[in-house]
Amino acid sequence: MFILQKALRFAQTHYDVGDPSKHFCLLRCLDIVSPFMLLQRKRSELEVAFKTLLLSILFSECVALTYDFFREKDIRAALDIFCILSLYLSIFIRGICLLRSRMDIGAMERLDTNPRFRVGTPYGDAIRQNIAHKDNLYLGSAIVSHFIAAIVFTFHNVTHQDSFVTLITYWPTDLAAISPTLDRLVQAAYCMTAFLWGWSHGSGQVNVIVFLRMTIAEFRVFLYSLATLNEQIETIQQTDPDVPRERIVCDLLHEHARRHRELIVVMMRLRDMLRIYMLVHFAMYLTLATASLARMIVITGTSSLGLALPLLLTVIFFFETLVLCLLMEQLIQLNQKVGFTLYSFDWARCLPFGRSIKRTVMLMIMQANNPNNFSVGGLTNVSAELFAKSCRIIYSMMMCMANLANSGN
Repeated sequence: MFILQKALRFAQTHYDVGDPSKHFCLLRCLDIVSPFMLLQRKRSELEVAFKTLLLSILFSECVALTYDFFREKDIRAALDIFCILSLYLSIFIRGICLLRSRMDIGAMERLDTNPRFRVGTPYGDAIRQNIAHKDNLYLGSAIVSHFIAAIVFTFHNVTHQDSFVTLITYWPTDLAAISPTLDRLVQAAYCMTAFLWGWSHGSGQVNVIVFLRMTIAEFRVFLYSLATLNEQIETIQQTDPDVPRERIVCDLLHEHARRHRELIVVMMRLRDMLRIYMLVHFAMYLTLATASLARMIVITGTSSLGLALPLLLTVIFFFETLVLCLLMEQLIQLNQKVGFTLYSFDWARCLPFGRSIKRTVMLMIMQANNPNNFSVGGLTNVSAELFAKSCRIIYSMMMCMANLANSGN
């Protein structure tokens, strides 16, 4: 804990990451080490050049793995290469998808900096700070899992003779036959890029999860305020009895209608941002999980990746996909809850106040019942049911590969 506090204080001093009670504090810390420059902040020319070089190295490694995959004749070794290639491509393509949405990310950062709704109220600050604290705790643990995966990858490749880096550095030239020292240096370079891939993967996923959690926090503040509308009206009447009740009701309803519109716009931004991102995520999740499990269960034999690494990658992707599906479904449900909460308000007493109140209430209920589902590239909607279907697809593909393997024998 002392080391983390020192690191946070260093980041706050030199990189202006902000207050830990804000959602973007964790994202700014990750942006320091991630080569994908997703956040809009001032960067030195040296940082931009260095991270551009790192992105070039990551892209070159994807190209090299593709070359190794098509040149490899052993089905087991080819499947090992395919597993890591799928992982690297998913990280790289999803990072590019987020880079295309830097304007939307900037809008999310402005929302975190200035929520502009019920700021300073006990319940508003408590809801926002509680979710931000849980994000720092649980997502920080997720980052540690990515770091552990990189350590396992490096340790396995350093300690085993027939490791993954030995396999992929064989093509196009066996450097061990030319210079053993150069061969070890190349293998060490391949091992160290695992930490870079791990930070890149963690940074991309954490960004998306924080965006969803931050929007959920704003919806909860909005719903809490909407649920206490009657109490707010009574409090204002007691504080300023000269103000007519009609004016109080109109002002409060219009304020909540404007906030609901802002939250709908945020959801639309997230839908556009994650449309292609989720398509790539699900495609690579199905590919990686099927290939890794098939390599461990169906096409058995000595693996250049070992057993711990494919299992760890599968578990990480499994929980990340589950969390994304649950968060998106929860966000849709919170928007639908707006209509129920508003209908629970004592609106019948306000009917004599005029059409403006009726129109405001009807508009908010209509927008709450309007489905704003997140989609996987426009093919299907993201939900917990989709996650269950993806698990069944992985199982079916594994059984198909098992039948093919048995028929070949």
